[in-house]
Amino acid sequence: MKFSFFLLFTIIIFTSSEDDFPKDKDVLILTDTTFEKALQKYEFLMVFFYAPWCIRCNKFHPEYDKAATLLKNENIFLAKVDATVEKELDKKFEITGYPVIKLFIKGKPIEYKGERNHTDLIKWIRRKTNGPCVEEINTDEEIEKFKKNNDVVLIYYGRDKNIENEYIKVARKNDDFQFGIVKNEKLINKLGKKTSITLYKNFDEKERDLNIDNINIIKEGDIEFFINKYSSPKLMKLDTKSANFIFEKKFPGLFLYLPEKTKDYEKYENLMKKIADKINYKLKVIITDIKEGLAAKYAELLHIKENELPTVRIIDTSGDYLKKYKMEGELNEDNILKFVNDWENNKIKSYIKSAEEPKDNNGDVFIVVGKTFEKEVLQNDKDIMLLFYSPLCYNCKALLPKYEELAKLLKKDNPKLILAKIDAIENEVESIQTSGYPKIKFFPGNKKDKSPIDYNGDNTLYDIIQFINKYATNKIIIKDHSEEL
Repeated sequence: MKFSFFLLFTIIIFTSSEDDFPKDKDVLILTDTTFEKALQKYEFLMVFFYAPWCIRCNKFHPEYDKAATLLKNENIFLAKVDATVEKELDKKFEITGYPVIKLFIKGKPIEYKGERNHTDLIKWIRRKTNGPCVEEINTDEEIEKFKKNNDVVLIYYGRDKNIENEYIKVARKNDDFQFGIVKNEKLINKLGKKTSITLYKNFDEKERDLNIDNINIIKEGDIEFFINKYSSPKLMKLDTKSANFIFEKKFPGLFLYLPEKTKDYEKYENLMKKIADKINYKLKVIITDIKEGLAAKYAELLHIKENELPTVRIIDTSGDYLKKYKMEGELNEDNILKFVNDWENNKIKSYIKSAEEPKDNNGDVFIVVGKTFEKEVLQNDKDIMLLFYSPLCYNCKALLPKYEELAKLLKKDNPKLILAKIDAIENEVESIQTSGYPKIKFFPGNKKDKSPIDYNGDNTLYDIIQFINKYATNKIIIKDHSEEL
């Protein structure tokens, strides 16, 4: 009888926990299996990814608990995930360091990067969810005071509800600037603003209007583009903010690389100021050295060597993949403006890092380099499996002999199939961005206009052959083999 009562009690507790999620104080505890269910249940869900051994995580835990308690009656729920145990979530969200804090709004994540205390955390969450994110302004004095609050602020002048809603959406997502609104018609008429969104800044041209000719079509994306384009200085040094415009907000950049201590630094700086004025925000204009920190990182990305300085490049991140352009000739105003104009009109080609094409390429595994990828892979009507590898990678070193063996096994009887490899450290492929090696991609002969198919199976001959058989245009023939497949 005692056993039956205990069993019934366990079932009740288990069912309750499954429905409501287990809790530590007011914080939900989520796992690989319950995470998606929580996203579906809660419109606003903040998740704290932590490791039990992480000192920063342990310091943040009490603050996070306080925030959960204070927000529990606002339809905002806080949860936590032990990312050292819940491996699927750790992998899905690419957790590389702790803590990581994300707010999910209807399942879409925004990462919290503010101070790790409950006051700032709550303020940020309310701004992103139901709390006020736009300040209403009613007088000239309030406008002037508001403009002094930050280097960049925005004010919407108008009473159109549709525009206001789009404006609020942008304000909720943006942590960098303050957003105001003026609805007072007398004040709007006095300032001659009509219906507009004005960006005020304490540098360059001081203010710029987004004039709204057709108030029925203004969208969130239009406002975001306006902010991204005009909120930065015309000429910037390379730092995390300017890099964010290029790589996060996907705005093209015009880079002048030169030694910071060169005697001609002021001359080149003045030159780039003129260029920035002339191109009027078509690109973000950035001056940088190639040494240390971000500067060294992006110089490596662009393959810039010290003996090339000074040099001008364009980085275009606005498309599906990064493109790089190098200016040739003397660094003067006319040449740089022509370079920008040629880029804008697609008159110049981007460049990629590439090793030299091998003179002897008759081995069982075909060697692809950056400059031969399009011809040998994309323009080839054969089925092609391409292994991206790093010579320093332990797993690559283990896989390459098996890959060679497979290529030898298949080559003679499968003339319409090529097993190839590319050194991903010495070569770039413009249309494919890879990180983490080895990486295998398959290009079916009749679908080269489509994205390649990723191989995610085990590195055994049997599994790789089954994969090729599934996606190859032609049936794979295997006559002789030395091991059981």
